[in-house]
Amino acid sequence: MDPGNEEPIVNNTFNNKRNRTLLQAGIVNGPIFNITPGDTEVPTKKVKLNYDVSLNLPFPRNRNFTGRRAELDAIDVYFSESTCNGGGGSVCAIIGTGGMGKTQIALEYAYACHETGRFTAIFWISTTTEKAIQISFVDIMQQIVEEQARAFWPEPPNYESIGARLGISDLIDRNGKINCGSDPETSIYNTIKSALFSWLKLPGNDKWLLIFDNADDLSFAIDKYFPNRGGCILVTSRRPEFFHCAEQINLDGLDKESAIKLLSRLTQLRNSTESEHVVAVVEKLGFMPLAITHAGCFIHEMNIPVSEYLQYYDKAFKEAQSKIPKCGWAYREDTAVTTWEVSFLEVKKQNEEAALLLLTCGYLNPNEIFEKLWEAEDEQPDPEFQIQQKRRFSLLASYSLINRSQPGAFSVHPVVHNWTREHGNHSDRLRAQESAAKIIRKMVQKYRLSEGLDGREARRILAHMEALNKYSSLRLSETLKHFSNPGSGLEAMSLAASVALHEEGYDKALEQYKRLLIDIM
Repeated sequence: MDPGNEEPIVNNTFNNKRNRTLLQAGIVNGPIFNITPGDTEVPTKKVKLNYDVSLNLPFPRNRNFTGRRAELDAIDVYFSESTCNGGGGSVCAIIGTGGMGKTQIALEYAYACHETGRFTAIFWISTTTEKAIQISFVDIMQQIVEEQARAFWPEPPNYESIGARLGISDLIDRNGKINCGSDPETSIYNTIKSALFSWLKLPGNDKWLLIFDNADDLSFAIDKYFPNRGGCILVTSRRPEFFHCAEQINLDGLDKESAIKLLSRLTQLRNSTESEHVVAVVEKLGFMPLAITHAGCFIHEMNIPVSEYLQYYDKAFKEAQSKIPKCGWAYREDTAVTTWEVSFLEVKKQNEEAALLLLTCGYLNPNEIFEKLWEAEDEQPDPEFQIQQKRRFSLLASYSLINRSQPGAFSVHPVVHNWTREHGNHSDRLRAQESAAKIIRKMVQKYRLSEGLDGREARRILAHMEALNKYSSLRLSETLKHFSNPGSGLEAMSLAASVALHEEGYDKALEQYKRLLIDIM
């Protein structure tokens, strides 16, 4: 600019349309320097954001997946209805104890929806910890970047443009890789989260599915990672607390037909005479998919008939429920032996009394356990004690280690019931047996003092007594030596025989007394 006048001095001008435009821009807005000569420039390819993202799940499709049609339909119906109603993000949670196949259902739903084109993008998020979620979000943004880069073909992708449009310019390098550094700060993860949420909320981008798998850690506000607009969110968890923010599907075991089909397929059963034993095995395993899968692998690898499996299960539970194939295992690193250990250790860390309570249940009848069995022996129990006990039951239920089937009562899945007796060392098991004996003793004493109790109460006592007799690892005479109060166990067994005499008749009482005498002598 010449300081003597206000007209611009423009160098390197050329007589073409582009530079005449630039010259006019210079007159209006100030001087322009270093204009490259040439008639025209090839414009950068303008690419529309692509909402279709290739499927990239962490596990292959389970070729042995069986049943669960009702659950898969329930998920799809909920997502379809909530989308039609025009609400915010639709959240559905699959809840159940470890080994029920929550992750497998989510996987099957994802693969089935990919086949039908139900969603334009399906993303898998490891939810074991908050850090795992943040890392998964980075991986998802990387998938989105790579999908946008494909749209530039056959030209090389402009990652600077892609980064700018996605809001991650400072995090993407010239090769298109998102680089958060070796020890990223929270602000970087927040940038990634914000960018992902912005992409998920773009107009027309409402056919995506986020799968939050294994969301058992509720020590942080997990729902802050749920977008509140657009597509669908599927959660798998052992924690029933999701009913506050999600449509909840509570998983039980497989239906009987599907359980039989699964075990038959895994054992490659060809002998129809074994079908009766297949039914016995799946019933013993409570129709739990993971336990059935272990059984099938064990039977096939050990080359034994199905009829022999249960004797291994009863005598060598850990071995019978840890066998996995050398390839094609569809349950991460989980086995039936380890899957509940994680939940149990978390319970124990929070409340040791709750942990002992669960181990005690291993020596009681698992089908019907009343919470009042742990009430104080006082006629007027301390309300504070009652609240503490309720919290212990709630903690166990929170990790799906017990199932609260009705108010004041719960059940324990048969395989979890078996696992409790395998956990810990010898002293842990003796302590649980002692606790069970004291509970039964207290039940019988109350029964003898009350004349109005019906036969159902007596049958409950006998069922718990049978469980303690059956599962105690030692002869009664040896077990009682280790009890802090040996008389409690002996009196419980004697009084249970008295109940049998009153409610079940002479033969049943005689059977109880004979067992007692044989164990003590």
